Amino acid sequence: MMFKLSRYNIYLLSLPLAVLLSGCSSFNLSKPKEAAIIELHLESVKDAMYDVQTVPVNRQNPFYVTVSREAFLNSGDLEDAAVVDELGGFVIRLKFGSKGTQLLSTVSASNPGKHIAIFCITDSSRWLAAPVIRKQLADGNLIFTPDASREEADKIVKGLKEVIKKIKKDSL
Repeated sequence: MMFKLSRYNIYLLSLPLAVLLSGCSSFNLSKPKEAAIIELHLESVKDAMYDVQTVPVNRQNPFYVTVSREAFLNSGDLEDAAVVDELGGFVIRLKFGSKGTQLLSTVSASNPGKHIAIFCITDSSRWLAAPVIRKQLADGNLIFTPDASREEADKIVKGLKEVIKKIKKDSL
């Protein structure tokens, strides 16, 4: 008889505990938000004086680019990101803030003909693209065709927007 009574008390006590925990925001069991990190690396020459690496770009038909290991821009410099439909496909547009715009403008003006290798970290990590610098990018926009499906590109941009939002919130 005593055994049944103690089991009854455990159930009775667990009910208020469950109610309290369900109202507590620290026990939020909602799906975590996806984040994405982007890094831009400038093409460099193979030289013992510089910290460089050779990276594969494009999964299907890879080509290799030697880049500086140090990124010159990253997600922290972004102001916005978007997937933009174009004739025959889509592109990713990265819009940089004032500091990033100034740096992108300077780097692109002084390195025509070189590649900007774009590294992305989501649930996996890889080199998305390596567009060639054709002109000075003074407006702070970098537009490129990623080595990704439309769904992957949407996921990357959504993750970048989450990071941008978090950085803006933390800086207030």
